[in-house]
Amino acid sequence: MLAVDDKKITVQFERGFLTVETPKDFKQPEKRRLNHNELLISDYRVTLNIGNRIDEDKISASYKCGLLALVMPINKLHMQMKIATKNAQAI
Repeated sequence: MLAVDDKKITVQFERGFLTVETPKDFKQPEKRRLNHNELLISDYRVTLNIGNRIDEDKISASYKCGLLALVMPINKLHMQMKIATKNAQAI
């Protein structure tokens, strides 16, 4: 996510869907002409079906050097638990 202002990144989680949106603000240098441009200059939006096992209150996001990092912990209610069994005596 190069050429993105971190203040304009929107991250939403709703009903199991994670959406990341940001406009790309590219400004051509003054008094210069580009001969070749390798970056796609357009708005960015992606929606992912994450499911409802995420703890919504603990989602966090950070952006540094063109990399968006998301932390989405699983809700403890949805974690698998191992249940110990006791030996039952036959009747």
